[in-house]
Amino acid sequence: MSAPLFAVVLAGGRGTRFWPRSRRALPKQFLRLTGGRSLLAETVARVRGLAPPSRVLVVTTRELRGAVRRDLPRLASANVLLEPVGRNTAPAIALAAHRALARAEDPLLLVLPSDHFVGDAAGFRAAVRAGVEFLTDEPRALVVFGVRPTRPETGYGYIRRRMTSADQRQTEVGIAGYVAGPGDEAPRVHEVAEFIEKPDLDRAKSLFGDTGVYWNSGVFLWRARAFLGALAEHAPEIAGPIAKIASGRTARGRSALTPRAYARVPSVSVDVALLEKATNVFVVPVDIQWSDLGGWVSLAEVLGRDRDGNVVEGRHVGIGTRDSILLASKRLVASIGVENLIVVDTDDVLFLCRADRAQDVRDLVRLLEERGLRRLT
Repeated sequence: MSAPLFAVVLAGGRGTRFWPRSRRALPKQFLRLTGGRSLLAETVARVRGLAPPSRVLVVTTRELRGAVRRDLPRLASANVLLEPVGRNTAPAIALAAHRALARAEDPLLLVLPSDHFVGDAAGFRAAVRAGVEFLTDEPRALVVFGVRPTRPETGYGYIRRRMTSADQRQTEVGIAGYVAGPGDEAPRVHEVAEFIEKPDLDRAKSLFGDTGVYWNSGVFLWRARAFLGALAEHAPEIAGPIAKIASGRTARGRSALTPRAYARVPSVSVDVALLEKATNVFVVPVDIQWSDLGGWVSLAEVLGRDRDGNVVEGRHVGIGTRDSILLASKRLVASIGVENLIVVDTDDVLFLCRADRAQDVRDLVRLLEERGLRRLT
C-alpha cells in the first residue's frame, strides 16, 4: 500500500513587497492578485487530486488564523497549525511532519509556499507524481522542484544538477550549434550537485546559459521520517526542540507549543538548515509558468501588459503612459506622460514608485513604522 501524501502549505510569512495592498493583518498570501481567489486558496486548489482536504495542513501564525479561516472555510481547524512566533521554514515543516506522523505511519509531505503563482496546475501535479514514484524506490531521498530559467534572474536561488556522461555529450552537441529546448530533456529526477545563493547579474547571465541549472521553486517532497531523520543529523538544534514541542504537553499538563519554547528554536530556512548540507537531494525539473511573485514588477510579468506596456486594474485614463503598473481601487487614475511608474491606490494610501526601485518598498514600510505609522503597515 502506497504512503499517503500530505500537502503542507506554509502561510505564516509577512510579505511587505506588495504594500500597500499587503498589510500585517493581510499578507501577500491572502491577496487576490492573479484571479478571483487568494494565492493561498489557489495553492490549496492546486493540490486537488494529490491530497484530499483532510490531508492539507496549513502552517501559519496565531495572528493570521482568522485570515486563513476566511480564505479556507472548509479546512478543518485541526489542520491549521499555529506557530506562536514565526521561525522560518525548517521549524514550520518539522512541526507539520510531526503532525502528519500522528495520523499516518510514514506519509509523504509535499511542502508548498502559499504565495506563489503556477500557470500550469496540471503540469505541476504531473511533476509531483513523478517525484512520488521516485520516492517509492528511494524512500530516504529529499526532492526539490527546479524551474527552468526563462531569463537571468538575481532574485532567485538556483539549483545545479549533477551532470552525467549523457549530459556531457548533449552539452558538446550544443556547443557545436544545437540548442536544446525544454522538451528535449528526459523527464526524470536528477541528483543535485549544489545550491547557489541569489547571484549578481553577471553570474545570473552565466547560470542562464548553463545546462542543468534551475531556479529553486521552494516546493519540496519527502517522506516525513526521512526528513526528520535528516534534520536531526544536520540541524539537531532545530529537530530536538521541535520534537519535544510536538510531543504534546508538559509535565504540568500544559501545551508544549508556547511562545517562549518556540521562540528558542533557531529561525532558519530548510534550504540552509538541511538541503545545502545533505547528500541525498534530488531535483525534478518543471516548466509550469511559475513565479514567486516577489513584487509588483513580477506581478506584471504574470498578468501581462497591454500594447503600451501597462498593467491596469480598475479605472484608468492616460495620455502617453507607458511601461507602468496602475492599480486603482475606487477612484479613477489619470496620467499624462508617465513611464516606468507603479501607482497603487487604496482606501488609505496612495503609493507611487519608480518600477526599477520597487524592491525598496520594504525600506519604506520600515520608515513608516519608525514614524509611528505602524497602523498603515
